[in-house]
Amino acid sequence: MKYIKNLLLLFFIFFLSMSVIEKITNYNSFILSIENTQLFFSWFIIPLSYFVIGIEIITVIALVLKEKIGFLCLFLIFLCFSIYIIILSYFNKYTSCGCGGFLNYLGYTKHLVFNISICILSLLVYLKLSTNEK
Repeated sequence: MKYIKNLLLLFFIFFLSMSVIEKITNYNSFILSIENTQLFFSWFIIPLSYFVIGIEIITVIALVLKEKIGFLCLFLIFLCFSIYIIILSYFNKYTSCGCGGFLNYLGYTKHLVFNISICILSLLVYLKLSTNEK
């Protein structure tokens, strides 16, 4: 199990780091993807973008320093991202994602399956780490 956990840990650190770098280097595109959903007030888009980038950075740091907390953070943000994708689909606003990297090219179903898979894997690792402490 430790080998699988470490492999997942490295993948998640790499994946989130690449996502943050993509959002920062293509910030205008990230903002535009949020804007295009028309789900948020225009005054809320910039603070929301900073919040998303910040929470992803905090999650990467948590994964490096405090794995258990990092996996819980990862589960929670991907749960939120999954709910966001479902809402976009419900309102017929899903066109593409501003997540960065290869996720930008995934359709709705594949993106949702990917996010839910991350939720499940991160929750399983979190629960395993929690039971190991007892």
